[in-house]
Amino acid sequence: MKKTLLLLQFVITTFIIAQQFPNSSIMQEQSLYYRKLGVKTDEEWDVIMEKKNKTTMSNATERNVCTLTKRVFGWHPYWVGTAYQNYQWNLISDFCYFDYAADPANGQNTNTSFAWTTSTAVTTAINNGVKTHFSVTMFGGHSTFWVSSTAQQTLITNIINLLNARPGSKGVNIDFEGMSGSSKVPFTTFMQNLISQVKAANPNYEVSVCLYAVDWGAVFDMPVLNGIVDLFTIMGYDYYYSGSNTAGPVGPLYNFQTSFNYTLSKSITYYLSQGASKSKLILGLPWYGREWETTTNTIPSSTTGNFTSSRTFSYVRNNASTYSNVFKKWDSLSYTPCYVFQNASNWRQCWIDDVYSLKKRFDVVNQREIAGIGIWALGYDDGYTDYWDAIKDKFSTCSIIPCNDTIFDMGGPNRNYNDKERYQFTIDPDGTNNVSLQFTQFDLETNFDSLWIYDGNTIASPLIGVFTGSVNPGTFTSTFGALTLRFKSDNLTTRAGYKAIYNCVNDLVAPQTQVTGSSNWKTQNFNVDFVDTDNTNGSGLQKSYYQISNFNGNEWRSNTNNGFINDEFNVAIHPEWIQKTGSWSINNQQLKQSDETLSNTNIYLSLNQNLSNRTLYHFSAKIYGSGTNRRAGFHFACSRPDSLNRYDGYFVWLRVDNSTLQFYKVVNDNFGSPVASFPLQINAGQQYDYKVIYDRISGKIWMYQNDVLVGTYTDPNPYANGSYISFRTGNAAMDVDFLRAYRSRLQTVNVSVGASSLNDVRYENTSPLNPAAKVSSIIQDNAENLSAENNQLFNIDWTPPILPSYINDGVAIDQDTTFNGNVLACNYSAVQDTNSGLDHFLYAIGTSPGSTDILNWTNNMQQLSAQQNGLILVSGTRYYFSIKALNNAGLMSDSIVSDGILYLPQTIGLNNNNSNTQFLIGPNPVKDLIALTWIENSISAIDIAIIDLQGKQISKQQIIPSIGLNSLKINLNALNLSDGIYFIQIWKNNNLITKKFIFNKD
Repeated sequence: MKKTLLLLQFVITTFIIAQQFPNSSIMQEQSLYYRKLGVKTDEEWDVIMEKKNKTTMSNATERNVCTLTKRVFGWHPYWVGTAYQNYQWNLISDFCYFDYAADPANGQNTNTSFAWTTSTAVTTAINNGVKTHFSVTMFGGHSTFWVSSTAQQTLITNIINLLNARPGSKGVNIDFEGMSGSSKVPFTTFMQNLISQVKAANPNYEVSVCLYAVDWGAVFDMPVLNGIVDLFTIMGYDYYYSGSNTAGPVGPLYNFQTSFNYTLSKSITYYLSQGASKSKLILGLPWYGREWETTTNTIPSSTTGNFTSSRTFSYVRNNASTYSNVFKKWDSLSYTPCYVFQNASNWRQCWIDDVYSLKKRFDVVNQREIAGIGIWALGYDDGYTDYWDAIKDKFSTCSIIPCNDTIFDMGGPNRNYNDKERYQFTIDPDGTNNVSLQFTQFDLETNFDSLWIYDGNTIASPLIGVFTGSVNPGTFTSTFGALTLRFKSDNLTTRAGYKAIYNCVNDLVAPQTQVTGSSNWKTQNFNVDFVDTDNTNGSGLQKSYYQISNFNGNEWRSNTNNGFINDEFNVAIHPEWIQKTGSWSINNQQLKQSDETLSNTNIYLSLNQNLSNRTLYHFSAKIYGSGTNRRAGFHFACSRPDSLNRYDGYFVWLRVDNSTLQFYKVVNDNFGSPVASFPLQINAGQQYDYKVIYDRISGKIWMYQNDVLVGTYTDPNPYANGSYISFRTGNAAMDVDFLRAYRSRLQTVNVSVGASSLNDVRYENTSPLNPAAKVSSIIQDNAENLSAENNQLFNIDWTPPILPSYINDGVAIDQDTTFNGNVLACNYSAVQDTNSGLDHFLYAIGTSPGSTDILNWTNNMQQLSAQQNGLILVSGTRYYFSIKALNNAGLMSDSIVSDGILYLPQTIGLNNNNSNTQFLIGPNPVKDLIALTWIENSISAIDIAIIDLQGKQISKQQIIPSIGLNSLKINLNALNLSDGIYFIQIWKNNNLITKKFIFNKD
């Protein structure tokens, strides 16, 4: 079924809907086409339209918390099939089933596809509590209808019967198109008769009327109709249509061309000036666009007449490769985006609203205080939430009035305002005590057109002033939280009008933060406290952020596994960065991407973005190059960074040549239209400071340029997890000076310390004067002010000092024996502590290795020797020194112990006792054999004994000296002696001689 593809695209060029003949519309074009097919059920239409792989929105439940504050009137064409399954019913006030095709000759329905009484879509709308209508169309033969009272009555009767046939139905929408001025009276009479009978059948039934975008023939008698009709729906589309000689916006908000100055804002002005009540006026808006073949790629451009087609929003989104942002241009005159691209060798232009332009149209609806919007047509966004999000953000209890925006007159930023304008609106941002309004342009017709400004939220508030002419009123600040503006223009001359910027001013003072951790050396995990304060009359603190970085000996870095980044791009691209596309390098201590030929470059990094509710990304960058479509941006919360668009995630896109900031959400590697766009001055080659904040719980994103908030977006279905970030450029060069990532925090955070890759701080001080850790803090107040960064440095050392390489007993070389019973001394080598440095040594003395029974640990400052006086040593006892070191971080080394020194009293000689020289012993000290010698001829029998210090006899023997025998060697090892002092006792002729010796096996 090749033809069904054409149906889906609405490639219908046989119906000419000219600006010269504006009483026809796309509603007529499509109705006349599809009714020929005669299909009945929603499911049959799905087959006919070849709907495959139907996309179902998954966040309907989340949106149900929002309640509409305006009427949202949506037409449901029967040919969209089961698209109603994706309608956000809480964001629709009125559902209108399209269409009963009235035969002018008899009033009967000629559309066999009209299934009002059986449609599941109608049933679903009623079950969801939505006001449910059906549409009655008549696209020609009006003169025949006017002269047949029977046909008119038949139609009225059928309308009442159809309403009664559907319990819970609300009303009928009359869409008579193509009427000329001659129909004014009979149409008014018919409407009086219809409404009278419908109300008689049920006073709760409503009757609404479709109004032409331009009422060329003055068909609608608004003073009369306004008194009886319940609702008017302006068909705000087809200003540029299939037969236009120039490609342009289907529903321009402001003038696209001076030669054709009909716009949405002018249509509102016209019907209000004709007598329509604000409370009854609905602005119908297109959920479709139109594509033409054009002679050039410029805007505006003439059409060739060879090709034109309607394009639904879902069609554009489903064909993202064709309708790429690379081809997207912004027309600031009409406030409409346009895709400009080539098909084969021919230029094409597709004009269709994105979320940003649609929201601007919604802003005008709010500004003019009319009843709400209409949608032609429901289902044209099937499976996408973008337009529903815009309704929620502007027309529901979930909407938030921003704290800053730019306002214009009804001519927009570049065109004159309209004649006969009368309107008022209030600027009342959420969460503010005062509003400032600064005029950047002001030019009204002197004394005929004027602007009133009131200090409050109504025109009953104090009048600040009335302004006319071309003198700029300057800047005003409200006493309270709102300003109200009232504008009037006459019916003759228009001027450029006004342009102004408003801001919340209750809190322009940035909050302050201070890191207050103790300055002590850190040897293990430690807590850091913060003092966060707002000014006295401030808006209060919203969120606090912190970053931990670590000096590795060359530069400050952070642990990305723990959610922090600190990259100064000083020397080289670090290995954790993956270069996917583009020419990336480090130049002048900046990360540079220099390839301008590529439309999508990519360098990415793994970053854990799941540890806190919010992450703050901070970088400084400049964008430049020789092209005319230069852009660059930053991806965050990405899932697959090596994919073309990082698969799932978000990115902010900075367009130099369009002076635009755009927010994108990427789903399954597709991003479609921006979810939010903001005007932003970005000068090529100028360095800017950027901060992006993402809340993975609420879905809100903030973007700051030089600490000024320049845009926000809230994703109603946010990504809760993110694993990567990425820089990206398109046909531009970019230099990034640094990149940092912060996490949201409480008032106290714990910093993990140690060599493990899991810790925040993985390096120690490289010297006592070079701190290894830095904790930084930034805070955000409720007025969206950011504090300056504050940080504190911390000294880190978790390694004890290195032990001395040696320790000696004595004042110099190692000694084994001392004869001074009052003094002990030692010396030892120096130690190294490269982190915190040595604080002092400690020494102790004991009678066994490592013991402290003689002297407990004693501070020795940084001396390399120790001497302890005033001791009372015990003869024959070996004494041991122990040494250990304490560094400046308070870490103690293990101890090193000397080999000991033996104390021998000076009163006991080593060689002779009682000055006896007849007997000699040696060597002394001795480790194995000791020799006893005597005078050969003076000795008789000799008794020899070895005695210990306690007087215990170890051995005894007798020797009979003989000629040639004057010595004796005794093997002490055979006696199993312990080291110490012993005595040799010699008995000669009953005289005792004692000799003292020291036994030391070592």
